[in-house]
Amino acid sequence: MNFKTFSIFFLIISFVYFCYIIFNDQGYLKVKELEAARNTLEENNLKIENEIENLSRKVVRLKNDPKYIEHIIRNEFNMVKEDEIVLFIKDENFNGKSQ
Repeated sequence: MNFKTFSIFFLIISFVYFCYIIFNDQGYLKVKELEAARNTLEENNLKIENEIENLSRKVVRLKNDPKYIEHIIRNEFNMVKEDEIVLFIKDENFNGKSQ
């Protein structure tokens, strides 16, 4: 076998092996796809951890802070105390569209 034939044979084998490394089931493309999926899952986990932390703080405040409980009752349930008066103001210029 002369050098030219050996070089062509080596290049063909190298190309086939390179394609195999990239496109097989555990190849480079699959690794990049799995890394992207892992990054997405890590971001979702971080969001969920932050939400859990916020909810835990809210639970602690609801158990221990009467002013926070009053704030929640007033804002989320639109409740007032017995001795408070609620005023409804009618706006004649309001047509339902924001300007």
